[in-house]
Amino acid sequence: MTFHVGDVVQLRYGGGPRMRVEKTVTSNGNEWVTCIWGANNECHNYFAPEMLQKTEARGEPRGTGFVAGLWDSLTSWLRRKMSRRKRLEHWATLLERYEGRLTPLIRIEYLPERERVLLRGDATPLTVAYRDTVLREEGLTRPSIP
Repeated sequence: MTFHVGDVVQLRYGGGPRMRVEKTVTSNGNEWVTCIWGANNECHNYFAPEMLQKTEARGEPRGTGFVAGLWDSLTSWLRRKMSRRKRLEHWATLLERYEGRLTPLIRIEYLPERERVLLRGDATPLTVAYRDTVLREEGLTRPSIP
């Protein structure tokens, strides 16, 4: 299928957001379609044409269900607006303002998973971060380490 600049497309399998074709190129005999999406067109990626399907040009729908949640999870890093440094500074400010005693997470990267699970709680630095809507919008997906 041939796509043209300005076409509105979606991923053929799984949907995802509606994207606008920004350009098409051929490299080493392979065709690639560069698409942009997001509130301010801040997200972009290139796709093989067989991964895309044309769709009607309506507002970007917010899907529901497993596929939409998976898509949001996989693309959350694309929507980040703060630098890593700014996110860390914001987190440090939250920890400084926290009233109460925090359970420190010391050398947890060396603990087996069964011991890390025991460290989870309401007064950890990760829980403080997760309660903040700004950090969740920046991509924090859970209040614990996997």
